[in-house]
Amino acid sequence: NDARRTGAYDIPDTLLGQNQSWRVKLPSQSTSGRGIALTPEELRRIEKAKLYPRLEKVRDRFLIGINTGQRYSDFKDLNQDDVVQFDGKQNWDILQKKTGKRVKIPVNKACQDVLKKYDGKPPTISKQKFNKYIKEVCREAGITDLVKVRKVNPLEGEKESKLVPKCDLISSHDCRRTTATIMHDKGVPFGEIQRITGHSNLRELEKYIKVDE
Repeated sequence: NDARRTGAYDIPDTLLGQNQSWRVKLPSQSTSGRGIALTPEELRRIEKAKLYPRLEKVRDRFLIGINTGQRYSDFKDLNQDDVVQFDGKQNWDILQKKTGKRVKIPVNKACQDVLKKYDGKPPTISKQKFNKYIKEVCREAGITDLVKVRKVNPLEGEKESKLVPKCDLISSHDCRRTTATIMHDKGVPFGEIQRITGHSNLRELEKYIKVDE
């Protein structure tokens, strides 16, 4: 019962009689293993949505995430201090925390508008609040199409599907997924997408790209 409540159960080494432990997997759900990617049209609706100030700040930080394709840890604090001139144009100069790699990404108009709106210092939001409020942002923008979600119970070997509004599934992780998918749709080579997103290999990157059947 404790395992069901906490999501995991580690058996002490003393009970096993050797230096190892076992971990019990509990029910989880996923969207067909590929997650969520927003379409360009959905992004335009999010960008133009009329929102309360609380949600507007989250939307603006979300736009930076979408237009850089970075992990939340790398885009949550980006501001004017992270912009440099490169080849005569403004670029984000980002040192990726997970990979230790430095990438330069053009500051497009959406990001320029966000920087200008906050005098170069867009508000920083905790990941927990971001993931909670971005769902509200997407709902206000009308991102409510139903998405099939598969629920898996490994203890009983059961699988079931249900339909969930797309807005309720969006999180910070889908910024990179959306960026990778849109770049792929525009014909950007996998190697260039990988350089920007910071994926360790192409196989991991392929999991992020959401392509309609």
